[in-house]
Amino acid sequence: MRLHHLRLTAFGSFPGSEEVDFDALGESGLFLVHGPTGAGKTTVLDAVCYALYGQVPGLRNSARRLRCDHAPPDRGPKVTLEVTLRGRRLRVTRSPVWERPKLRGEGVVEEKAKVLLEELPASGTPVFLSSRADEAGELIGGLLGMNADQFCQVAMLPQGDFARFLRADGEERRRLLEKLFSVKIFSDVEHWLSDHRTTAHQERQELRQRVDSVIDQMRGAAGPALLEAAASAVPAAVTPAPLEVTGAVPRAGGSPTPEAEEPAISQAEASASPNPGVLRDPREEPLEWARDLLEAAGRACAGLSGARAASEASLRSARSALEAGHELARRRRAHADAQARRDELDRAAEERSDLETILAEATRADQVAPLIQQAEQRAEDATKASRLAVEATARALPLLPSAGTAHHDVTKPTGPRPSPGDRPDSRSPAAGDRPEPEWMATLERARRDEIARLEQLVPEEARLATLRDGLAEAGARLATLADERDRTSRRLDALPGLRAQTGERLALARLAASGLPTARAAVSAATRHLDAVHRRDTAAADMSAALNDLRALLADLPGSGQNDLPARLSGPVSGDPSADPAGPSEEVGAAAREVRERLSVLERGLRDELAGLELRRADETRAAEVRGELAEIDAVLAGLDEREEALAAARDELPARLADIDERLAAVREQAALVPAAEAAWNAACAALEHAERRDAVAAELEAAEAERRITTDEAQDLRDRLQSIRQDRIEGMAAELAQGLTPGEPCAVCGSTDHPAPAVAAEAMPTVEDEQEAEALADAAQDRRQAAEGRVAVLHAQVEEAEARAGGLSADEALIAREEAESRLAGLAVAAEDEDELAEQARAVRAELDEVRDRARDVELEIAGHRTRRAALQAELDRLALGLDTARGEDASVAARRERLAEEARLLGLAIDAATRLGETAAAHQEQRAAARRDLPETLRLLDAAEASSGAARTDGTNPGAVDSDGADGGGARSGVTIPGVDAGGAESGGADVSEEVAAGLVRRGEGVLAALRAAAGEEAALAEAAARLDAELAELNDALARVGLELAAEQAKEEGLTTESERLTTRLDAARGQDATLSARLERLADEAELLRDAAEVGRHARAAATERDAAAARAESAAVEAGFAGVEDARAAMRTTSARQAMAERLRALDAEHAAVTKLLADPELAAAAAAPPPDVPALTEAFEQVEREHAERSSARDQAAARRDRLAELSTSLDATMARWRPAEERHRLAKSLAELAVGTSPDNVPHMRLSSYVLGERLRQVVDAANARLDHMSGGRYVLLYDPRKSAGDRRRAGGGLGLRVLDGWTGVDRDPATLSGGEAFMTSLALALALADVVSAEAGGVELGTLFIDEGFGTLDEDTLDGVLDILDELRDGGRAVGIVSHVGELRARVPAQLKVIKNRFGSRLAMAVPG
Repeated sequence: MRLHHLRLTAFGSFPGSEEVDFDALGESGLFLVHGPTGAGKTTVLDAVCYALYGQVPGLRNSARRLRCDHAPPDRGPKVTLEVTLRGRRLRVTRSPVWERPKLRGEGVVEEKAKVLLEELPASGTPVFLSSRADEAGELIGGLLGMNADQFCQVAMLPQGDFARFLRADGEERRRLLEKLFSVKIFSDVEHWLSDHRTTAHQERQELRQRVDSVIDQMRGAAGPALLEAAASAVPAAVTPAPLEVTGAVPRAGGSPTPEAEEPAISQAEASASPNPGVLRDPREEPLEWARDLLEAAGRACAGLSGARAASEASLRSARSALEAGHELARRRRAHADAQARRDELDRAAEERSDLETILAEATRADQVAPLIQQAEQRAEDATKASRLAVEATARALPLLPSAGTAHHDVTKPTGPRPSPGDRPDSRSPAAGDRPEPEWMATLERARRDEIARLEQLVPEEARLATLRDGLAEAGARLATLADERDRTSRRLDALPGLRAQTGERLALARLAASGLPTARAAVSAATRHLDAVHRRDTAAADMSAALNDLRALLADLPGSGQNDLPARLSGPVSGDPSADPAGPSEEVGAAAREVRERLSVLERGLRDELAGLELRRADETRAAEVRGELAEIDAVLAGLDEREEALAAARDELPARLADIDERLAAVREQAALVPAAEAAWNAACAALEHAERRDAVAAELEAAEAERRITTDEAQDLRDRLQSIRQDRIEGMAAELAQGLTPGEPCAVCGSTDHPAPAVAAEAMPTVEDEQEAEALADAAQDRRQAAEGRVAVLHAQVEEAEARAGGLSADEALIAREEAESRLAGLAVAAEDEDELAEQARAVRAELDEVRDRARDVELEIAGHRTRRAALQAELDRLALGLDTARGEDASVAARRERLAEEARLLGLAIDAATRLGETAAAHQEQRAAARRDLPETLRLLDAAEASSGAARTDGTNPGAVDSDGADGGGARSGVTIPGVDAGGAESGGADVSEEVAAGLVRRGEGVLAALRAAAGEEAALAEAAARLDAELAELNDALARVGLELAAEQAKEEGLTTESERLTTRLDAARGQDATLSARLERLADEAELLRDAAEVGRHARAAATERDAAAARAESAAVEAGFAGVEDARAAMRTTSARQAMAERLRALDAEHAAVTKLLADPELAAAAAAPPPDVPALTEAFEQVEREHAERSSARDQAAARRDRLAELSTSLDATMARWRPAEERHRLAKSLAELAVGTSPDNVPHMRLSSYVLGERLRQVVDAANARLDHMSGGRYVLLYDPRKSAGDRRRAGGGLGLRVLDGWTGVDRDPATLSGGEAFMTSLALALALADVVSAEAGGVELGTLFIDEGFGTLDEDTLDGVLDILDELRDGGRAVGIVSHVGELRARVPAQLKVIKNRFGSRLAMAVPG
């Protein structure tokens, strides 16, 4: 990287545009950047860094503003840098955020940061690369190979930072090195290994918990009895005693045998538990323990299966005996029921006879029913037709002629028309007196003929309406034409007078227009004169203000005042032009020049004295620095004394602390030894709680299972009873089944007879074989459900007993309390055990601290001696500087105070010189403006007189009689009464007097008044000319219109007479046609309604006559058919009718009685039922009790067998799960061991990590080793072979612990052969060492960044601490840096360097900001 050219504008402390040519400065290889403190030397470096990275180094980057406060408000900050990076010459232009004034209005607008990156090829035409900050930063950073922090440390070498780096502790040094050397990948490896160790530990713990969980589940599934059996070396075989059916039958006393009450599970468990053995530990050998447990479960299940087979045979025998007893009881009930039913059928013979009679009569009535229904329908139709005929005749009666009228005129209205819904009232004729339908049809035809005749006149009625509308329009048109004729006549009478008046006004307007140019020229001249007078008065005010400013500034000067002013400037200066005809401006200007010359002489004297004091600024600064260093050393010595006392106290106190920690550690280890026993107690309490909770849950399930068993038992018994009932019904219906198979002439399969007089009839709901099979299947399924429910009850009962035994008789709450107590004890012991590692670490730490305190105490003693030596040297230097400064400051408190006082006096003199200059300038301006005002006045007055002459002529003619000029005089005044000094009545200049601004304004108003009057008169010219032309055209147009209106009036009058004649003719004809109706349309509508009413009445009358004839015929036919069927009449036949459902019910009842009688007879004849009725009744309750006893015993053995099988299957399933879980746990255990060892090795806690360094610290230590090796090459030369830097992974400056993060530094003194802390170096020694470190660090970082060549370097401050010989050695090292064309810039204010380094960039500071000046040899 090589810098070529830098340009900065309004940046930092530079308000203007400054340029730096690094090519010229770097020709000699070494150049100096110097200037006073605060001038802006570091700002040049900030500008370079900002151009490259868009930020400035250090804390200055956090400032919000980079713009110079001295710059004008509209000048924006900008930095432009030309630089070569890896052979590419680039130009970077950046502008930071700043606030500029708004272009419109008040306030500011924020301008965003901008960047422009261009490449400058050899052709000379810039190539645009980017205008985005991120893209530009990425490109520049990629070419440089380092970030902003690295660049600032490598290319700008801030010596203060490296001095702190030299004396820093390990952590601070680590932070700086991490900025320069990227060790993120190694830190990420440390974090990843630590996280991976945690993850592997969690995975191992989780899988181990799963293994323990499976083992606990296997313990719970096995139970105590099976665990004891598995512990036995040789388990015994299960030999259950056989169970006989006779053992389940009650004895004479009614109680079962005692052997039947003993549960089979107790026998199996007893036989499976011989002498107890030793079971394997499941935590040590989980798979072998599971295999032994599974084999014991298989043996127990095999023994219980044999016991269940024996009990099942006994159950079948008891079930057969119970079913036989139920069958005998059912047959006895069936025989008794059949005997009772036969007695009931004998009593139902009379009901049978009545049903047969009713069905016979209903059959005969069915033959007459159709004719009866037809007669009723015809009667209903006749009644409806008669009612409609009466209603239609009533509506038509008002239209019929009266009895005494021979002919009826259908053209006359006959009264109101009835509506179709009207009913006849008491005045309507009776049904026998209704008019005949034929007569009403005749009346209808007469009305239809009249309608046809009137419809021919409908168009004439429309034509009459059209004629009447035409007459109305003709009358309106005649009235309009008459009004138009009158209006036109009146307008023609008035037009000649208007035309003459308009011509006169047009001539006057044209006269006024000719005077407008003169009036405009007069107003313009008056305005120019007013502006000149205003400028003259303004210049006089500025001259007076400048004189007052000069007097105030001279009054502030010490030792001078208004006595220094000339006499002409001591008195008041007025801006009134009438005060002095000659004016004060000439004398004031001469006096101002005299004052400026005097003040310039005084200012030059002060500037020369300030230049001499400036040379003492470096001594004063150095004295302040020495005082600061003395204060720092005093503070350090005070701190070292306190540290020495604290170390002594700690050295006395630490042994007692160590003894106390060792005693507490022994006690904690005793507590930790009790943890395994507490864990075992807690596991036992957890198991007891789990079994207690399981016992309560299974007890609830047992209660629900008992309820389900009772329901299934009842359901099985009901279905068994239903099956027996169906079988009984089939037995009873066997006769019907046999009867269905009889054939006439064939012998009966039962009795052998060929005659079958009364075959049995099957009942409607008799069950079939399929019904019996279905009932049997349902009964068997219910029995299976019953057995399953009983088995589940037995299993749950055994589980409750087992859980009760494992819970130790504790309730769930008691078990929970026991577990909490065990858990509390275990937690307390665990907490105590956890303290063991912490106390052991504390003991190790205290021992290490004791060793460290002793080492630090020795180091503090050495450091105190070094600081006291340094303080004595600084005090001697301060005394030498104070002697020279006392001479320079004179009577002032200090050199800086004297310099500030003289600078303030020089500033005041400069302001006074500026004020005298402004006074001379304002005096000259006043003199110039005064002469201009006098020149313009005569011409203005002449033009005003000419314009007023034109305006007066117009007013004399009367065009604007009410107008007045701007001064209030009427238009006839020549000059409106204005008197101007020095000007005669004719406008000629007669003297040298000036005109006031008020008089000049009066002249402007006077001209504007004349111009306004002329414009008003001339403005009417175009309107008047247009009005005259318009009046001429209107006169011709009105004459033509009057002739046209006369012709139209005559035509409209003739048209009106023709329309009147035709309208009267049509009116007479239509009045005769409509008769008494309102209109012809109303008459047509009335006749059409009457014809419709008459037509309806005629048709309804004919229909009613036909309906009555059909009604009478249907009634006669129905009566004749009823007599023929044997009934007395139609009413008698109607009473014998029955509905189809009623007859079917009666027939069904007859058939049921017959079938039931046959079935009962057959049942009573069945020999099995007769034998059952003769046999003694069975003892069903005793048989049921015996069956239930055997069934319970079988259920218990089945439950035990099922429970053992379920236990065996569950253990097999858990054993498989244990195998899989162990297969996953073993690799996780190995992964955790490996992850733990690697993580401890990376973080430095592993015994294998001998230096106990983190991985990232080790990498940074190697980088630091490279830096130290490179620095020693230069430090050896600068120190004359005395000092050598040593890299110490155990120690670091300011850190007295055993390990300093692996980043410790020591300085080996070749004169004494002893290495010491860098903090003991003097200021010059520390500068040399820091410079060597900085240059070495630059080389190492450059090499790591890809070998980028830094063609330009900056070294900032620190040279003031070197003596002459050491400075020569340092400059020799810097000369070596120039090899290969490298340019090195030294930033310093040391005066001696100015003589040694000819190429210089000087930063000059003043009260208006700073600026740059270059000095290059040749």
